[in-house]
Amino acid sequence: MTPERVARAKRLGILPIANPPFLFFLGDPVVEMLERRVTEQGFPFRTLWNAGFPLSFGSDAPGYYPVDPLRDLGTAVAHQTLSGQRVSASEVLTRREALRSQTINAAYTSFQERTLGSIEVGKLADLAVLGDDPLTFAPERFQELPVDITIAGGRIVHTGAVHTPVGIAASGTAVCSCAHR
Repeated sequence: MTPERVARAKRLGILPIANPPFLFFLGDPVVEMLERRVTEQGFPFRTLWNAGFPLSFGSDAPGYYPVDPLRDLGTAVAHQTLSGQRVSASEVLTRREALRSQTINAAYTSFQERTLGSIEVGKLADLAVLGDDPLTFAPERFQELPVDITIAGGRIVHTGAVHTPVGIAASGTAVCSCAHR
């Protein structure tokens, strides 16, 4: 994305939605067909973030690629394709920026920031409890992060092989036995 296009999008109040699955699944053939010079402008996650856009991620699902928010987070951080080729290393996001893009910014760009995007009183309890720390986990392996619990609408809808010190009460409520409580 050229600096002129970034400035124009900013001036017009456009909310660009980055699409990590395109980088992951199409990055290899795009580099092969259009050469690296073109791809340097094709996945401008860092450029958009630095320009002050509330960057969030899309997937074009259902129908095109398997939905995998963890893979998409890792792709935004590692900027690697399906083959492991690193494309546009200067356009990577930090883990925290990618998490913000997938949560708070996604709620904002879908005009749902009052009810989604962060864990706060009065918001819907839609969240996943991961079995490892996404701030230290290797981004190219994010799709392997274990999901211990998924909560949607305040109700537990999925439990995996629990790796964290959380149990499930008979009521279906997650109970934390963490040392920080």
